[in-house]
Amino acid sequence: MLLFAIVIGLVLLVLNLAVCMDKVRDYVASRYGNAKELSVHWTLLGPWAPGDNKAKFHVKFIDIEGNPREFYALTNLFGSVYIRE
Repeated sequence: MLLFAIVIGLVLLVLNLAVCMDKVRDYVASRYGNAKELSVHWTLLGPWAPGDNKAKFHVKFIDIEGNPREFYALTNLFGSVYIRE
């Protein structure tokens, strides 16, 4: 029974991260347009303290003008995307 609960918890974590990652990608597309080489990776710590129940992502891309951009994004399933450049 414990193993089943752990597996369900991990599946829910992965689904939550996938939804939040799509939210960050949509944010980048709406704010910066057609970004090239978009890379969004989940990070456990990032620039914020751990344990705040928000997903943290390291985002790198090249904007429309050809400038490389890099920042950390913070979001959760029901919240907005916050960035720290």
